Amino acid sequence: MLILADLLRRENLLGEIYWVGLRYISEFSEVQIFDQLTWQFNFPVDNSQTINTSFRTEWIDDSDHIVVNLLNNGQRGGTSFSLMDVDVNHNCLDTPIEVPEQLADVLNRIHEKEKLVFFGLMNEEFLQSLNPKYV
Repeated sequence: MLILADLLRRENLLGEIYWVGLRYISEFSEVQIFDQLTWQFNFPVDNSQTINTSFRTEWIDDSDHIVVNLLNNGQRGGTSFSLMDVDVNHNCLDTPIEVPEQLADVLNRIHEKEKLVFFGLMNEEFLQSLNPKYV
C-alpha cells in the first residue's frame, strides 16, 4: 500500500489525501445476526420472526466517523443470511496526509477501531464459533 502511494506520488498521480476509510463487510449464511450480538433488539411482536430487518447507526470517535449497518434475516433463493458492515473513516480536511508514513499511521489506527467495533458487537460464544485469528 505504501509502496503504491510512493509510486503514485512520484508520477504526480497522487496529491494530498483528505479522506481515508476502511470498510469491512461480513456475510453470515443461515445466521440470525441480531441473536449473536451484544446489543439487544427486542420487538413488540410475540413469537414472530422478523424478515429482512436492517439497522444503521453512526457516531464520531475522536476525528473518526464510524458507521455500522446490520442486516438480519435477509432472504435470497430460499436461504437466509445476515450482514455486518463496519465502516471507519477519517476526515483529513484540516490536516491533509502528505507522506506515506502518515497514511500508514491513519490506516493502522482506523483498522484497530474497526476490529474493536466488529469484534465488540458479537457475543463471546458466537465470536469463538468463528475461530478468530488476531493479527
